[in-house]
Amino acid sequence: MRFSSHLTAATSASLILFGCAGASGAPTALDLELAIEQTHRLTQGAGSSEISRIDQLRDERRLEEARAEAMYQLAHDEENPALLWRAARSLADTALANPGEETRNAAALMGLSRARQAAAAAPEDPDCLAQQAFLLGITTHLQPMSERSGHARRTIESAQRALELRPGDPLALHTLSVVNLRLSTLPWIARTMAKDIPPSSLADAEDFARQAIVAEPSLGNSLLLAKVLIAEEQEEEAIAVLTEASQRGYAHPRDLIFRPQIIALLEEIR
Repeated sequence: MRFSSHLTAATSASLILFGCAGASGAPTALDLELAIEQTHRLTQGAGSSEISRIDQLRDERRLEEARAEAMYQLAHDEENPALLWRAARSLADTALANPGEETRNAAALMGLSRARQAAAAAPEDPDCLAQQAFLLGITTHLQPMSERSGHARRTIESAQRALELRPGDPLALHTLSVVNLRLSTLPWIARTMAKDIPPSSLADAEDFARQAIVAEPSLGNSLLLAKVLIAEEQEEEAIAVLTEASQRGYAHPRDLIFRPQIIALLEEIR
């Protein structure tokens, strides 16, 4: 019982640390998963104090282990921007990989919270700004319709600032491509309801996607370019991009996530 009580206390602390409560105040399934994961590592004394360990695990495409390591280290150094943006990145990995809507959305919003903390603590760090931009981008649809234009503008501003600080940043380029693609393909009802939508074009979406591929030839960037080409009604080139990408080996952390999506899209448009 003594261990059980300790486990409960540590789990509660983890839930508080990682901002578990949703709009209703009740923890989501993801909150509980992260809290249990955190508690296990804290009580077992596992983990490392070296930030490079997080990157190493992720580069090896061991995304869940990288997330656990990031959360473990952040629990011991809650205001460290280098850990905050890595935790945000790991939560974005979870959001991108998870098919369940509730978990996906919870991970994205939790990641955005960490990214905002990181950017506030280190406003001139391109990693913090790029992660903030990306997570702003993947949470736009979770905002009230009246706030989405402002959310999109903040996404663009954060990505552009990251590029000013580090020209050619692949995540910032990817994010700007996504924003231009989504804004350029908004249904008319969304355009009617949204106010002051930032300017966008499919030409810009394609340009940013191609720059992102040059900066980082990942499957995620190839998939994005293919989606832009489809929106531009250039399906033959999209098929060529997807076919080439589907034959590549895994070289980037999120390639495991995007390969199935590439194959599914290729089958759909052939």
